[in-house]
Amino acid sequence: MLENGAPYLVMEFLAGMDLGALLKERGALPPVEVVDCVLQACEAIAEAHSLGIVHRDLKPGDLFFARRHDGSPCIKVLDFGISKFMAAGGGAAGSGGMPGSTGIWDTSTWDNATWGP
Repeated sequence: MLENGAPYLVMEFLAGMDLGALLKERGALPPVEVVDCVLQACEAIAEAHSLGIVHRDLKPGDLFFARRHDGSPCIKVLDFGISKFMAAGGGAAGSGGMPGSTGIWDTSTWDNATWGP
């Protein structure tokens, strides 16, 4: 808190680019690099899930490609803006509806989906 009692948020400065921009710049990545990126993203999402948090809108623009001090790649999962805490029993807590980006649909919402023409 600030001296006047107002809260503030400190965020990490990230140097790099999101995976969507990286793919536009470099094209297809070598398989070994893809595997490393996917594993890191899965580890981060698993950590969020272990805390009861579901991202609900994961897409290439939410995976940030940075480098560690030793130069090795580091994937950061960003934008938990519409994330939800898991309710007791494993379902996502919330009012329902269709969260997420157009064209990318979170599979955790499929159980409550209304399918139609």
